[in-house]
Amino acid sequence: SSSSSSSSWCSEEAARNALDFFVAHNLQHYESKKHISDVFASSSASSSSSSVSSPVSRLSPFVRFGQISPRTVYWKIKDQESQGIVSPSSVRTILRRLVWRDLAMFQTLHFPHMLTQQPVRTHYEHQPWPGSLNVEWVKKWQRGQTGYPMVDAAMRELWHTGWMHQSMRMLVASFLVEVLGIDWREGHRWFHHTLVDQDPAINAMMWQNAGRSGVDQWNFKLDPTSNYQDPHGTYVRRWVNELEQLPNKYLFTPWRAPSSVLEECGVVLGSSYPHRVVQDIEHAQHVATNALIQHRNQIQGKSSAGKAAVMEDEGEEERKDKRGGNLDEMIDDEGYDMVYLSKEDTFVRVFTRRELRKGATTTGKLPPSSSSHGQLADEEGGGHEKKNKKSKNVKEKNKNKNKNRRKTSKGDSVHLQQQERLEAKKQRQQKKRAKALHAKFKEKTRGKLNARSREDLED
Repeated sequence: SSSSSSSSWCSEEAARNALDFFVAHNLQHYESKKHISDVFASSSASSSSSSVSSPVSRLSPFVRFGQISPRTVYWKIKDQESQGIVSPSSVRTILRRLVWRDLAMFQTLHFPHMLTQQPVRTHYEHQPWPGSLNVEWVKKWQRGQTGYPMVDAAMRELWHTGWMHQSMRMLVASFLVEVLGIDWREGHRWFHHTLVDQDPAINAMMWQNAGRSGVDQWNFKLDPTSNYQDPHGTYVRRWVNELEQLPNKYLFTPWRAPSSVLEECGVVLGSSYPHRVVQDIEHAQHVATNALIQHRNQIQGKSSAGKAAVMEDEGEEERKDKRGGNLDEMIDDEGYDMVYLSKEDTFVRVFTRRELRKGATTTGKLPPSSSSHGQLADEEGGGHEKKNKKSKNVKEKNKNKNKNRRKTSKGDSVHLQQQERLEAKKQRQQKKRAKALHAKFKEKTRGKLNARSREDLED
């Protein structure tokens, strides 16, 4: 049954059975199919023969409430590896995810305030959220009524079962923060209220990172219109059944379907299924990012007017960070954020997304008001998309680029070339250091661990 509830996660026996089933049937497929969102595909009578069920373990509620130990799970998996049943590379991700719990608890040890929704990057406490005035957007997100089928499917599954696939958690979190421009704390509260495996440390770590204010900012963007996590559409059809008759071609983007297809499938956008809350995703992402960039620029005091505005709004005393240092010292000279370690009484630099480090708006001027953050698609549907609009925008963009290039003086061109050479040199040095670090790591482990991904060696 797809209506799994918390009653499925209520005993140690159920925990052991779930672990045994996972190891016997899903572990060998985990690495290659862990992104699949539908855990019920193979058990549904309505599923097609080509549907694929997600191999994830769904052990998180058991681990959360102590019905099974993380050590038990770890050694059960390692036993399979030592017996040659699975390869070391096929269990790398599952073992790394298993220790996320410990990582989250480690972070709360050093940053206990993160458990009370206070940012680890304390200077992000008052960052602006372009979508904060759109209260209805939060409700639509919570109830799976955003007009984006993958997002809606995940949020409806959470509401009905108390559980959601890890990749879908990241998708809906990214959508709330990056697209809707809504404070990550809204998502944190909702997950705390609805998840059966809700862990205070993990929930705080995930949402802080999604909201860019945690130790490790998410350095990726997830496409809510992609079918990567639901290649056959079984997941969307299960939870967004008002779209179940749509062909796969339009299932994830119903606004692109011709009127005849929508009519034939009984779909009326704006009635049987909602319009998209935001029509231009890319524009909305730029607005949300630029709002934070401008906030950082003010903190850094890159313009005297910006610095004065911050001081006038907050006052000199309030501007002093609670955990040490002035706010304009919380970003170093290279644009990296600094966080305070109270136990060591020191500041450390943490990973900061490149577009934030550059300290400039990403795509020129963008409307600052929340009303322009995303445009409501109240006239979409019927397949009458303005296909030439994108082409026109691209042409206009290229025209402006060429115009700006002509205006650039020879001196400016030389300066730009020097900057490019310096940047290229810096990148070569970084690659060289990463290569040396990798070689050192390889020598130290003596082949005990398989090749690590490059992300493990980055800053």
